[in-house]
Amino acid sequence: MGSRVGAAGRLSAVGIVLLCVALLTFDNVKRVKKEMGVLIDGAYINFLPLLLKSKVTNDTIIALTEAGRLAYWLPGKKYDLIGLNTPETAVHGPSVSFLRKTNPDLIFIHTAKTVRLSCQIGIDVCLLEMADLEKAVLYSDIEKYAKSDNRVKQAPLATFEFLLNSRNSYDLVLARYRSKFNHLYAVKKQGIINSGEFVRAIESSFSDSSRRSYLDALQSGIPR
Repeated sequence: MGSRVGAAGRLSAVGIVLLCVALLTFDNVKRVKKEMGVLIDGAYINFLPLLLKSKVTNDTIIALTEAGRLAYWLPGKKYDLIGLNTPETAVHGPSVSFLRKTNPDLIFIHTAKTVRLSCQIGIDVCLLEMADLEKAVLYSDIEKYAKSDNRVKQAPLATFEFLLNSRNSYDLVLARYRSKFNHLYAVKKQGIINSGEFVRAIESSFSDSSRRSYLDALQSGIPR
């Protein structure tokens, strides 16, 4: 009797292990499919770095919340406002003082549903007036987000305050990502990147003629 119980227990344990392996495998397959989908979905952000690389130098200072494709492909000094890759924001969080200190040439943030911004119907990218940003901030639930300890919410709030306090120093560019206008760029007027060239690059990144493969990107000389 005891041996039967022992055998049944071992079989149950093996079954549990196999089930766990199956679940993990299924979960990994889903994650891989999701990541592959991001790489082949044709989103403009897959192609913007390729079009922007000639406008950026090793001295370009970039502050961003989306420390993925743009940060990976472009040269320059990058600061992660969320804190996943930058020690200061990891410890102290994003802040206006940190942005003042870094004095970025380019800021790139995901607005993370903190404000509602948009371009005209049928347009994927547009210049945004500081007054429009100020109005969006005024009519948002900014106080609720300000009390949050969520870095994803804190980063755009700190950026909005910094930009509104530096309204004569940056040009704002709003871009559609997926179905919403949640990518906001700020290009320093007296910085390394020319605002007009940046706008042309981001507009081109929405064009079918700008589609490039990963191999094309590597062969074009984008730094890894």
